[in-house]
Amino acid sequence: MTLCGATNALAQERAQTAQQEVVRIEPADLVGIGAAVRDELIRMNCTIPQVWHSQEQTNFVRGSFAAAGQVDWAALCSRNGESTIVIGWGGPIRCESEVAISPDQNWLQGVGDGKVGFSRMIRQVGGQFIRRMHDEFGGPTLPPLTHDGIDDYFVEKASQVHYCHNGKWLVLQGIDL
Repeated sequence: MTLCGATNALAQERAQTAQQEVVRIEPADLVGIGAAVRDELIRMNCTIPQVWHSQEQTNFVRGSFAAAGQVDWAALCSRNGESTIVIGWGGPIRCESEVAISPDQNWLQGVGDGKVGFSRMIRQVGGQFIRRMHDEFGGPTLPPLTHDGIDDYFVEKASQVHYCHNGKWLVLQGIDL
């Protein structure tokens, strides 16, 4: 019993250390971000966690997430040990402005050489990707695919697509490795 407790304590310590080592970008340091978006992310007290292996900024994307031609943005917003996808709507068509809240520690994984890295990444995906994932892996019935979705990806594992439809977020099949 003591050995199990010691092992569990060691695992918790490693997870805590890994969480502290996650690179998080301040909104003011994001490349290509508009002033209004930057100010909103700052107001929300967000930092943008970065995927462990990326050399470029991750977890801030633009797309048409509610309607074709409407330019929206999405950011993975980390606050108080949890991250959520925050969406800034560029027009009147929208869903909830936050989706998929999850503890940051749930997105840590071994990345080799005894290291642990943050592995949650969001990206804009179009109808072709969504349909291909559905055809390959199944999942719920697809709505008409008229705009982009947000792929919520556990790097090198699996993903799910958040798709705004009729004012509600649907969770659709993503990658399944």
